[in-house]
Amino acid sequence: MKNYLITYSCAMFLLASCGSPSQQPKAPGQIDIAGKIESLTELKASDFIKEINYVALETTDSCLVNENPNIQVFKNNIIVNTNKQCLVFDKDSGKFLRSIGHIGNDPGGYSEATFWIDDITGELYFIGWNGTLMRYDLQGNYLGDVKVAPNLGVRNPACFVFTDSLIVSHQLSLLPIQGNEKKSPFLLLDKQGNVIDSIPSLLPVIPVTTNVGVHGMMTAYFNNDDAIESPRVLSTLWKHNGKVRFKEAYLDTIYTLSENKLSPYLIFNTGKYHYPAEERYQQKENDERVKIDYVMESTTLIIFQFRQRGEVYTGIYNKDTQITQIAKGQNFVNDIDHFMPLNPRNCNTDNEYVDLVQANTILEWMEEHPEVNPEGKFSFIKGINEESNPVVILMK
Repeated sequence: MKNYLITYSCAMFLLASCGSPSQQPKAPGQIDIAGKIESLTELKASDFIKEINYVALETTDSCLVNENPNIQVFKNNIIVNTNKQCLVFDKDSGKFLRSIGHIGNDPGGYSEATFWIDDITGELYFIGWNGTLMRYDLQGNYLGDVKVAPNLGVRNPACFVFTDSLIVSHQLSLLPIQGNEKKSPFLLLDKQGNVIDSIPSLLPVIPVTTNVGVHGMMTAYFNNDDAIESPRVLSTLWKHNGKVRFKEAYLDTIYTLSENKLSPYLIFNTGKYHYPAEERYQQKENDERVKIDYVMESTTLIIFQFRQRGEVYTGIYNKDTQITQIAKGQNFVNDIDHFMPLNPRNCNTDNEYVDLVQANTILEWMEEHPEVNPEGKFSFIKGINEESNPVVILMK
């Protein structure tokens, strides 16, 4: 595939513990990493979905999709952003509908094609210039901009979710903190971009004297003259069923944002494989430690991925049964229609899981599996070639 406010949350817990038992907050659930990594299983598509549909995206000179696109499905739209443009396709037919905006330092131009959807209004937000977000509707009409931060960009990546009244922003500097300043990367803004509240980082500060970022890697020079390189790890911010969730990189807790505070929702129990946040830039013993890289939530499941000893692991946590399953690798066995293995990238507001596979990958798989008949739901295969746009896989 792909935690802020300990002080406030602890204070809330202590306050609640002084009251009656009925006022005590519910203890967060436990996702069992430490135990289940010792008893790996096979993850099957039937563990989380019942139906799979395939949509081949139309291929024309106006809508070519590159090799590493991002994808979201919203209502009847498949929205794909490439390095330089944002493209909208029909969810049922895959027909190209329109592009949204353009890159350019002109009125209505954005600085990069990465986008976020306000699922309440259906508007798309792109990173603009000088700390702004550029607003478009799904018809491609430019709606204006919102000033949200002074230094958005590649070196200071951010993610956003939207409620009926708030823009919730988390911004993470690519490089470690210089000095001992505790910043507030979590901002709550109104729809005009005015800051209503902020939440300080939960990560302990590790001062550095100098730092340099190179191609997604981070080189940190510490005050004791040690120097290490670490891959860039970003936090995860999302919204499910109207609730804003957050998981900080290097911390094991998923939080829910409520009344401008973060409260623990679920905890990844990593046990002896725990990765202390204060040691996140140390090289020793890190191969054994578990760092959750990716989290996705649906009505019934939490799907997550992590690395250990250089291997990728995928897990699911059933919120109803509170059972955790973990498998090595990042794919689910397709035991529903017995086509290619599945690797859901995200889950939309309709609880559909979404994946996107390059056409040449499908053709190569077909060569290895000549027993698969390209008819019926697989008839799209006859219309693609190595130069075709990707195929979107919808799972529910």
